[in-house]
Amino acid sequence: MVEMPNATGTVRDHSPRCECDYGYTGNGYDGCVIFEPVVEDLTPCDPNPCGVNAICNAYGSVGSCSCPEGHNGDPKRECRPVCVTSNDCPDKKACLDLKCRDPCVYDDPCGINAVCNVIKHAAVCSCLNGYRGDPYEECHKPPCEFSIVHSTYNSD
Repeated sequence: MVEMPNATGTVRDHSPRCECDYGYTGNGYDGCVIFEPVVEDLTPCDPNPCGVNAICNAYGSVGSCSCPEGHNGDPKRECRPVCVTSNDCPDKKACLDLKCRDPCVYDDPCGINAVCNVIKHAAVCSCLNGYRGDPYEECHKPPCEFSIVHSTYNSD
């Protein structure tokens, strides 16, 4: 019997056996090499299994795809912004920071004593009833107006 390096010969049940020593792997009869465990790189997000603009979150060896805030769609295929232009939103909203928002609340564009209404995605300011001025700056009550009637009195 030929002795193999890194292997130990034993007899079990009247049969000779060659087994690799601890820390070695292979066939004890043909040769043993150092055991180097294969470490699988458990990065389920590399390469990214998700769609365009989607985010991959690793949970152990499993990846989960989701759309980032402000985006909609199927994260396995593509996540798109909620809006790109105001035409992507209802008439009473405007596309601001890729989201459909009320422009009167978002920008608060109106001045003092003015009200804001959204008309076709735009904030339109107007003075309160009975007020005048620039609704984007300030509206004020007009001074009292009265008319003087001139009459001619003829004493003849």
